[in-house]
Amino acid sequence: MSTKIIGAEGNKKKKKLTKAAKRKRRLKRILALEIVVMFLLLAMGVGVKYVLDKWRLIDTTSLDEEALAFNDEVQEASGFTNIALFGVDARSASVIDTSNSDCIIILSINNKTKEIKMVSVYRDTLLMCPDEENTKNDYALRKANAAYSIGGPQLAVAQLNKNLDLKIKDYAAVNWSAVATAVDEVGGLDIEISKAEMDEINRHIAGTAESTGKTCNFVKEYGLVHMDGNQVTTYCRIRKSGTGDDYARAERQRLVISLLVKKAQTMNLKTLNNIIDEVFPMISTSVSLSEVLGLAKDATKYKIGETKSFPFQFTPVKSLGSLGDCLVPCGLCYNVSALHEFLFGQSEGYEPSAKVKELDEKIYKFTGVPTYVESDVDS
Repeated sequence: MSTKIIGAEGNKKKKKLTKAAKRKRRLKRILALEIVVMFLLLAMGVGVKYVLDKWRLIDTTSLDEEALAFNDEVQEASGFTNIALFGVDARSASVIDTSNSDCIIILSINNKTKEIKMVSVYRDTLLMCPDEENTKNDYALRKANAAYSIGGPQLAVAQLNKNLDLKIKDYAAVNWSAVATAVDEVGGLDIEISKAEMDEINRHIAGTAESTGKTCNFVKEYGLVHMDGNQVTTYCRIRKSGTGDDYARAERQRLVISLLVKKAQTMNLKTLNNIIDEVFPMISTSVSLSEVLGLAKDATKYKIGETKSFPFQFTPVKSLGSLGDCLVPCGLCYNVSALHEFLFGQSEGYEPSAKVKELDEKIYKFTGVPTYVESDVDS
């Protein structure tokens, strides 16, 4: 099997960016599901009484910490609050634990600086998944998005912890209806799309409407187009449009949420209240009200920092047995070290646990994809 190593944004080589390009990239890297964080922070800013009144709308459920698959020698990152965010293909919160997770995001808050960093995990990333009950030391190769469907948020969080040497204890999940509803509530979005993207949107828009419960309006032109919630949601979900599949979709999601956040920042309280009433019932989380109120006191201080995608270096592999097309990390250990350096500033380098090294070897034996070596790509 020939190996083509690709970086996190789909480029073989690193390129120097102008200041304008860097600003544009930072804007586009505001990730899908930031919508959850944004609404929570906006609600906090309104006041504690408001949050208390609205919190009852959210589906809250606790995770079993003993089944979150912490690797033995891994220490919890001191001074950080880490939450796993999931976007799932479901219509209501009542079925939010029965679907694949189309979006997987690791959100990390620096409790001292209030900087929020986010890493999106490509849904097609090949990882080792714990067994359903996580009662045995039993792992199977699966795409990252399958864990949520198999074992809900409990197993999905356990997969991130086991493969990435993390100690995440909480999650928040939102379905695609929440995104469509939010877009409609702010009056739609203007997005530049290509003809290929228009064709793909129209090919899949009926299926999205079935998931979101929204009206199916086909897109009739390309270029700068004003789109409704169902159209925008379909735009976020399409893969084949003349560009890279999974990473191109992540870029679309980032662009959409950046536009939505920008528009939402100008909302009045009435519009905010309408969105929260509609969107909060589509959220499921293990974060307690007391934890939210603990974060609320610093609501105005939070700032979105740099965001990235995981794995940082990977190889696309077509038709990998029954798994289909996958993104294989070019060395799980290499990517886990880079992840910890990015999230927690471990400049001295992070030494992956024995379990990650074991999983790395299993993935390599199955795929033959080697560890990324910088000189192979950048020299």
